[in-house]
Amino acid sequence: MKSQQRHEMQTNVLADRLGKWLQGIKPYASQIALGTAIVVVVAVVAIYLNNQRIARTAAGWSDYFQAFSMRDPQALSEVARLHSGNPAALWAEQAAGDLMLATGAGQMFIDREEAEQALRTAERHFLAVEQAAGRQPMLLTRARYGLAQTYETLSDTEKARNYYEKVFQSDPESALGRVAKERFDQLAGSETERWYAWFDRQEPPQPEDGIGGFDPQVPDDFDLLPRYPDLSFPGSPAPEAVPFVPADGPLFEDPVDPVDPVDPVDQSDESDPSDESDPSDPSDPSDPSDPSDPSDESDESDPSDESDESDTTESTP
Repeated sequence: MKSQQRHEMQTNVLADRLGKWLQGIKPYASQIALGTAIVVVVAVVAIYLNNQRIARTAAGWSDYFQAFSMRDPQALSEVARLHSGNPAALWAEQAAGDLMLATGAGQMFIDREEAEQALRTAERHFLAVEQAAGRQPMLLTRARYGLAQTYETLSDTEKARNYYEKVFQSDPESALGRVAKERFDQLAGSETERWYAWFDRQEPPQPEDGIGGFDPQVPDDFDLLPRYPDLSFPGSPAPEAVPFVPADGPLFEDPVDPVDPVDPVDQSDESDPSDESDPSDPSDPSDPSDPSDPSDESDESDPSDESDESDTTESTP
């Protein structure tokens, strides 16, 4: 009985407190409703914008992979323009720079003007990535490594070494960092600068058939020639150099017939199979069955013998 009374008293106290609280907030009911509505609207808008961002990101990556599969720098540049602010845009910019760098490096031995245009385009792509990839260390490192290769191909060794240094100082333990440190050391020295200065002055001839290319004669006083810039992605195994060992004989030999040919001199000692007589040949004089054989006296009689016998018979009385 006492417990029931105690429960009823606690219930009444809770109801009284709730009633007092409602009476206290009643003047602010409109403000509370407005605040609640604002919170709901903000939540809905946030969910919508997040879904839109996810959709734009997915569309950017889809366009990036499609353009990258085509290996088209212009398509990648268009992806970077259309999806500006999207992570896929920076990767499209980086990929376009890599492709233009490879094109420019190849054109250096064919058309220097075309090569410089391609390399300057690659430089612009890499610089754009460097400025916008502050929160993506891997992409920033790749952009700086691309700039170092671009300047090295343009024979600007000072800028190339500057960017190689940035790469290996930012991430010395990575594959790009180790390769950058190697290139930084190889580009040091006056002989390297002389070589690049000489190479920068070369102009490939333009033949009439439109196919460029040249084989420059390297000066003899260069003791050390740096390697051509390695455009392969670091981390992949490099092909092993196979030394050239000249063969003892000629490089190309005529194929040898497995059957030994007959010496023409020895053919004179052998009889010709066509000279052997054929028993079935009726023209063979050695055939005894041939009726036309004049040496066979048993089958034919001599006409002179018959005439002698007739003369003897007539002379007998």
